[in-house]
Amino acid sequence: MIKPSITYKGPLGKKVKGFNAKLKQVLQDAIRLWHAGMLPHHFGTLAQVQARYPGVYEKRTAKYMRRKAKKYKHQRMLDFTGQTRIQVTRAIRISGTSKGASGRMTGANRGLNFRRTDQPDMRAELLTVNQQEADELARYVDAEMTKFLNDNSEVVTKQA
Repeated sequence: MIKPSITYKGPLGKKVKGFNAKLKQVLQDAIRLWHAGMLPHHFGTLAQVQARYPGVYEKRTAKYMRRKAKKYKHQRMLDFTGQTRIQVTRAIRISGTSKGASGRMTGANRGLNFRRTDQPDMRAELLTVNQQEADELARYVDAEMTKFLNDNSEVVTKQA
């Protein structure tokens, strides 16, 4: 989960017409950016995901990995039959306000929510965001809002 902080002084929403609507749209676009560009990285091999998200992914048992490789011809993380990857990367339902936005992956596999104590927390692994991704999303929101404010703010110049 990413919790961005936006700070401004005074009633900026009243000064700049459409500020709250634009902020809502930009936050929702940031979720779309994560869903389309960053989420698919969670379905790589163990070496790939551990390099990208160090300390998050738990190693699977050798027996489990052999069985998956034999039956489904892959060793991708968070993905046994391939259905989970297809379901969570296909569609996302996004809602939000100017104070925040959230996304719900439609059709998310029940297997991600089921957790025994001796199994990895796949839901936490799926929703992990590393610092580089968080910074990229923050830069996106910052750039879009800066552009919006620069385009819609009055420029006052004093002549001497």
